[in-house]
Amino acid sequence: KSFKRNFAMSSASVLLVTLTLLVVGFVLVIGINTTKMSEDIVDSLNIYTYIPSDLSEEKLKELENNILEVDAVTKVKYSSADTELENVKTYFGENADLINEYFSGDNNPLEAVYVVSIDDSTATFATVATQIEGLEGVAKTDYGSDQGTDNLITMMDLVQYISLSVAIILFIVSLFIITNTIKLAITARRREIEIMRLVGATKTYIRMPFVVEGIFIGLVGGLLSTFILYSGYKVIFTSEYLQIIRSSMYAPKTIGFVLIVALPIMGMVIGIFGSLIALHRHLKT
Repeated sequence: KSFKRNFAMSSASVLLVTLTLLVVGFVLVIGINTTKMSEDIVDSLNIYTYIPSDLSEEKLKELENNILEVDAVTKVKYSSADTELENVKTYFGENADLINEYFSGDNNPLEAVYVVSIDDSTATFATVATQIEGLEGVAKTDYGSDQGTDNLITMMDLVQYISLSVAIILFIVSLFIITNTIKLAITARRREIEIMRLVGATKTYIRMPFVVEGIFIGLVGGLLSTFILYSGYKVIFTSEYLQIIRSSMYAPKTIGFVLIVALPIMGMVIGIFGSLIALHRHLKT
């Protein structure tokens, strides 16, 4: 009833909540997908441990056990020089004949390696690679640091921190803006509040209708922003321009679930606090 009676002001509040949560949700979606991309990149990285060709079977097994004992190492897989050559051929696809022409039989320039996977939550690639390189029987290690792997991981982590920081700042700013909007709506109804106080209504009794209205405004704004963001994300996700990175993005259903939980709850929290803060001035005496 209050929403209908004060339709213009309430609609303005809903619009403002929707627009604010759209921005917050957009940053949230970017942050979530950046986190997934970062995790996928790190999961696809391995430390290649190159082994001299003259190592005996006994030494190879001993070296494998020593690598497994290094902190943060989760998996060690042996790959012979022939297997590595086949991997190169697979990578070149249709141009694999060029590899066969120059490298075949005993003319294989590649070395046998141990492909080492690590738990990146407990250690960095650089640290583990240095420890492995110090083991007896290891010629060298490589995890793509020369190709900018370290810089890429650092950049992805930075994007995550920035996204989280921006989302928090936007939430605080939105709370401030929406509180002032609700404050204007309540100020326009100060006569209604005064009458309730004159007839003996308690502060809690006066607050509750405004708080419920704030929750309703926040919920509607949250649902509208969720619908708009979800629809936009579906269009972007199916775009042919994003085929390369689509496998590293969350599916629309997953994003939709996150948004339908996060944004309406944010909207209701903003509505509750906005109403309580706005009412404070009228009920403090």
